[in-house]
Amino acid sequence: MPATNTLDFSNAQAAAKALKKVSQIMIRAGQPVVTTEFNPTARRTSGITYREATLTVASGQMVVLRVNTTGDIFQVLINKSLTPLKNQTDSEKAVREIATLLEAGQVGFQKKQARKAIALPKGMSTPAPKQTEVYAERVAQLDAQITERQATVADLLQQLEAMTDSLGFEASAVLTVSGAYVAAREIVLADPTMMDSLATAGAIAQLHQALSVVEANAPINEAEGNHDQAQLERSLAKSFITAIAMLDSVSPDLGDGGLSELVNIAIVSAADVSDIKDEEALAQLLALGMVETAEGLYMLTTKGRAALEDAGYDAYGEPFAAQD
Repeated sequence: MPATNTLDFSNAQAAAKALKKVSQIMIRAGQPVVTTEFNPTARRTSGITYREATLTVASGQMVVLRVNTTGDIFQVLINKSLTPLKNQTDSEKAVREIATLLEAGQVGFQKKQARKAIALPKGMSTPAPKQTEVYAERVAQLDAQITERQATVADLLQQLEAMTDSLGFEASAVLTVSGAYVAAREIVLADPTMMDSLATAGAIAQLHQALSVVEANAPINEAEGNHDQAQLERSLAKSFITAIAMLDSVSPDLGDGGLSELVNIAIVSAADVSDIKDEEALAQLLALGMVETAEGLYMLTTKGRAALEDAGYDAYGEPFAAQD
């Protein structure tokens, strides 16, 4: 049976597009992706050539997709364990299956992570060389995460400066809610110590986290002579404060404007900042936890999909067919 809904991992550009599609499916399935990494090096096993992409979801679990030259996911590793898939010939179904497996394994994964932090009873120890290797590996992973996220923030700051012409605001102006929250998410994701809170923290909490980062960094950059970056961070602080105020003031009841924007995002499927039609409505959706961002794209959460269903729409923003 030929593969359907294939993923193109033939090069980095094609893989970026494919991973965006994967992220859309995952967030719809309740497993938002917070980071992706594509390895362009082709590998071969059992006569099959494939390339890998690593995904980290909000719960901290990791997924490695192995996509062959025909574009189907022929193998998947979940938290480093090779996991069989039933839907290898349909990539969209395969991704949804992976999301289900992540959901099923989330409690066990979190318990396992918690056990790592428990001190050994007196008189018990682990072999020193092995323990040293584990610590060294964790430190290396953390260093890599910090380096990657610092680069992401630097890139984000450059992008925000470049947005002056395309979005029509001055460098010192306040960003829209949609732009501010995307920026806040990137800043929060840049700090590995904050990543554990992503699964439970709401939009307001994440805006506060990002605000504390830029408020702390602005005077440091100013003192070091990085005046442009300091000014940009102060501008971001204003944007975050404005967004927090808007989210704090929204009604707890979803109104017509909020529902309309929810439908708009559902129709677009993965909405970027330019797709948002009503910023005040978006503020309400963020405050109510009905939308979230992944890689700068707004998508519905489980709560958002439930609200759509209650209003008579499916997850794609289409009204349910009238029943006779």
